[in-house]
Amino acid sequence: MQCISCVPFSAPAKTQELIGRSVSLGGRQLQCNNAPIMVDRTLPSEGAADDESLILNPDMLKDQPEIVRIFIFKHECGHLTVGDSELAADCFAVHQGVREQWLDRKGLNQVCQSFGGDPETDTHPSGARRCHNLDKCYVEALAEQRAASATALISSSKTPANKPSATKALSPAQTIEVSPAHTAVSAWRCTASGCR
Repeated sequence: MQCISCVPFSAPAKTQELIGRSVSLGGRQLQCNNAPIMVDRTLPSEGAADDESLILNPDMLKDQPEIVRIFIFKHECGHLTVGDSELAADCFAVHQGVREQWLDRKGLNQVCQSFGGDPETDTHPSGARRCHNLDKCYVEALAEQRAASATALISSSKTPANKPSATKALSPAQTIEVSPAHTAVSAWRCTASGCR
């Protein structure tokens, strides 16, 4: 048995179900670097990640606003992308949200409210610390987005109108082999009473 942040958690294979490599949350079709997405209604958190897949608990996700659901998915994807750091995974999700234009200041406030003033644990920063980090990441992401937009505008004014654009064909979907059970190694959030 491994630990899901602060609560030992190893789900029996029958509690986890592979739903594919994309999922619809908050009216958006989401993917995470082609990682498998599992559903586990016994997961003691809205979402988690193991070494290779995302694990979602739809029963807990449905209680969150749409933007928070998307943020949780992107946060867990962040763990697969940037590693175990909760603050880095939060920042990854913020940058994705700004770049993909689904996260604004109102949505960021909803994410902060979802922490509910959680205290710091051995595995997760306090809700206040995470919110402070989200604000910092949001300002960075907006600055990067503005710079990228300005660069794109300058580049497009220098590109001849008749120049063909390069496209790349997508490879067909691959068959995946799923292990009998995925053990989560990080969770959306934890408190002294356990992961949620």
